[in-house]
Order: sequence, then C-alpha cells, then structure tokens
Amino acid sequence: MDLLADPVVPLRICDRGLAAKANRFTVLVGSIYPLPFYWRISGAASVLPSMEPFDALEVVEETVRHLGGPTERPALVRWLFEHAARFMEAMRATALFRRRALISSLAAEWGTATYRPRQPLAALLARLDASSEVQRELLNRDEITDDRLVEYTWFDPTPGVELHVTGSRPLLGSVRFGHSLCRLSAIGIDRLARLRHAFEQLMGGDVEFVSEIRDDMVDRFLREEPGFNEALVPPRLRENPQRLAIATSMLTQPTTSGSTPPSSEELLLEQDRRFPDEPVPALENHTPRQAVADPRLRPRVIRLMKDRIRSLDERNRASGRQDDLNWLVRELGLTEILFDPPRPAPLPTDAEEEP
Repeated sequence: MDLLADPVVPLRICDRGLAAKANRFTVLVGSIYPLPFYWRISGAASVLPSMEPFDALEVVEETVRHLGGPTERPALVRWLFEHAARFMEAMRATALFRRRALISSLAAEWGTATYRPRQPLAALLARLDASSEVQRELLNRDEITDDRLVEYTWFDPTPGVELHVTGSRPLLGSVRFGHSLCRLSAIGIDRLARLRHAFEQLMGGDVEFVSEIRDDMVDRFLREEPGFNEALVPPRLRENPQRLAIATSMLTQPTTSGSTPPSSEELLLEQDRRFPDEPVPALENHTPRQAVADPRLRPRVIRLMKDRIRSLDERNRASGRQDDLNWLVRELGLTEILFDPPRPAPLPTDAEEEP
C-alpha cells in the first residue's frame, strides 16, 4: 500500500529484489511507477526503521517538518522525491539517536566483589550446598585454577525482570572460590548489591569484604557507536525511546534421553504464547487482551503485533523455519492485520522469464 496516497489503496508491485527480502508490515521509502498490470520500484527502496510508539506516517511527517518540508499531500510526496538523500540521512541519525538512548538506559555494569574467607573452605562450601538458592557447577579439569576451585550459580528469589521461560530460574549472579579469595559476580549494580547481601547473610562474619570493581559496559558500547548529526533528529522522535532490561536465567528442567534444550526460536515463540496475558508498559500496563477492547489502546496493540510479526518473518528467512503468529492475531481479534506469511520457496533466477 502507498501510505502517502489519499485514499490509501492496495498496490500490486512486481520486484524480485523486494520479494526476496520483504516481510509482512515492512515499511519502505522509495519511488514507484505504474505499468499496465502492476507497479515497479524505481531505483532502490530503503527500509524505514521501526520507532515505537510512533507509526510510520508520524515518523515521516515529523522528519519532513523538522527538515523544513511540507506535511500536506501531495507537496510532501514531491518534497521526499527531491530531498530523498537528506531525508534518509535524518532517518539514520534518528535511529542512531534512539539506539544510543536505549543503550544508555541499560543497567549493564558488570560488578565483582572480592572476599577473604575466615574459616576453612569446606565449612563455607557446606553452607552453600545446603542452600536452595544456589547450585554448584560442575567444572571440567581444564577449568579449575588456583582462583577457580569451586563455582556456584546463585538464583534470584525476587527478580525485577522475569524471563518467563518454562523450566528456567532467573539468576542473581555467581560465586567463585579460589585458594585464598572468593569472588562474587553479577550484571547490574542492584543485582550485585543483593547478591552481596544474601552472601553475607549466609556466611555471617566468616568472610571479610576486600574490594568491589565495576566495569560499565554501557560506556564501552557507546564508544563503538557510529557518529551522526544530532541536529537532524526531530524533537518529537526523541521522546519515548525504547527501554530494555538485562536478565539471565538458567534452564533447570532436565532433558530426556536424546532430547535437546529448546532453541532460541522456540524460547521466543514461548514469549509470544504468553504475550496476550502479560501487562505491557506501552499499553499503560494493560495486557494486550485487555487493550484490544479499548479503542484508544487498540492501535498500539496493532503496532506491537506488526513489529512481532515482522521480526518473526525476518528470523524465518534467516533460519529457514516457517513459524507463524496468525494464531495470535486471530486470538486477539486483530483480523484487519491477518495476512499470509511470505512464501518460503526460492525465487526464480534472473535468467528465468520475467513475470
């Protein structure tokens, strides 16, 4: 569909390059021209980055307005054609600005706290082995060193972010004993503080705190980000950047003989199965099942579902799988966005006849 047309009408576009990578709800910016029975793309079309909670038209209009262009059709369309390079440079800058804001929001400090045991190692390990919150890890012979004789995983009894993977437990951090020192490690200063508190409660006065080291991985990530012209970023599109939280978990359900642990695709599909009944911040902490009945929130649910479907199509193309979310679209009653997935069959070669 040409989203800039008035009214918006379906288009039949025949283009092998686009068909080879197009996914449902992918939004592109480019020029098209009509032929007798279908349309073709003129030159190249660029994918418009997803910028939740803004829809594609908001992103285009806000960017054109910020760059001094008109927002009324057809003047906006003509402006885009004449200023395509500048528009895409602004799109790149806005995407990088929002990614920088996302990275900056991460609690991604790697923390390590060092303790000196005051009792024999065997006595301290016995307390850990008796605790339901820790699990001793089996180390291979080549993993054992003077600084790593025994290692434990410490589970999080009160996780701030639940991964909701069946058969898994969220992790707080790890505890490693060497000949003379013990080291606690965790991602996030809050987790390290809670890990230290739990460890000191269990050990009483039989360990002595030595030092704490923090490595801010966010600064490292930001130093590796490419540069961009921040003046090209529209003020409105600086609002509500995406937020992510880091959490780790361990699969604790034993696999049967000959079975394998679930793949990342299967874990993501499990997240999709839980999606309808979990509160979502972007939906004002309503569940998607609740939000679809609210005319004000329903468009947000549709945008979230479009993003999930587009991401799934991308993963299917990369992995060769044929997973689909149309069952979830039907379950939520979003029939207006019910479309068949892209065909998995290979496309014809250039040597074959044009359609």
